[in-house]
Amino acid sequence: KENYRNDILKLTILPTMNCNCNCYYCYETHHGKRISKEVVDNIKNYIKSNIRHIKHLHIDWFGGEPLLETEAIRDISGFSLTVCREEKIGFSANITTNAFFLDFANCRLLKDAGIKEIHVTIDGSKKMHDRIRITKKQEETFDLIVNNIRSFVEYDEGNSALIRIHLHSLEDEELEGIIDTMMLFEEYKDRVSFYFRDLFS
Repeated sequence: KENYRNDILKLTILPTMNCNCNCYYCYETHHGKRISKEVVDNIKNYIKSNIRHIKHLHIDWFGGEPLLETEAIRDISGFSLTVCREEKIGFSANITTNAFFLDFANCRLLKDAGIKEIHVTIDGSKKMHDRIRITKKQEETFDLIVNNIRSFVEYDEGNSALIRIHLHSLEDEELEGIIDTMMLFEEYKDRVSFYFRDLFS
């Protein structure tokens, strides 16, 4: 029934198609295209023209890596929060991110933008992840991403994370490594959840 409601406006916004990572399986073309001021203004106008006909506005931030374009997130989110407050309607948002840039400053940005949930992918065990999810500068990312997810959850008690774990192998060593990865979030088990996607089939 939720999918057929007409009093909720759900927007998926891609502020950029660029990304700092170089995962071999990625289906996107990272051509560096970024959202223009004209598109930002059109999105704000669209929200404004529909706001009085809805009870809730939800924004999904996607990419590329959306945290490469923080000004667009700040601009659109600030506008959305203001009009929702003025019209007394609900607001929620989440962001799909690789968490590489999710430092303290961007945790604060997401809080100000009303984004309380992050969606992040981890490529299995630390060993597997650091072999696959490398930056374009060939940097390993596992430790930084894990620490950034933990920091985001700790930043605000209302924050949560949905982590997709890619299964590249079902060998015992890899499965044990995946369990080790999940245990890194044990203390946040009420606010961090997991699901799995196989990439080896």
